[in-house]
Amino acid sequence: MVSQASIDMTRDEELMNLMARSGCLGNVVGFKSLDERNLALVGKTVNSTAVSTGYRREIEVLRDYGLQTWAAFTLGYDHDTVESVKHTLDFALKTASPSPHSTSSCPTQEHCSTPGSGVTPCSCTMRAGGSIPNTASIMRRSAPGR
Repeated sequence: MVSQASIDMTRDEELMNLMARSGCLGNVVGFKSLDERNLALVGKTVNSTAVSTGYRREIEVLRDYGLQTWAAFTLGYDHDTVESVKHTLDFALKTASPSPHSTSSCPTQEHCSTPGSGVTPCSCTMRAGGSIPNTASIMRRSAPGR
């Protein structure tokens, strides 16, 4: 079985043991960003401590338990630049290689930052900063017959 989990699961030794014993193959983990400012923007504070060390400890714990990790990143946050995207890709390629004592790799999945419909703190911040246009104007332009 494969699951989805938060990176802070690596701090819970009992949980890690239970996952490994249950036959869990791995998890999709929302790393989101390697930039603390982007993590704060979307309220992903649980990753703040881990990102400061490059997620090294967390990835090693996952590998020690033989769990594969599918790392999910979101690109296009307000603080992303060409260089930060390259850094994310370098990180993904570097961590995709299994460690010497494990066959578990860390494949990645990248997403474009697109807040869902409705009013969320992230979408409000992005709209106010001009990162995304007003949804109503997009809807008017894409309506049938226009």
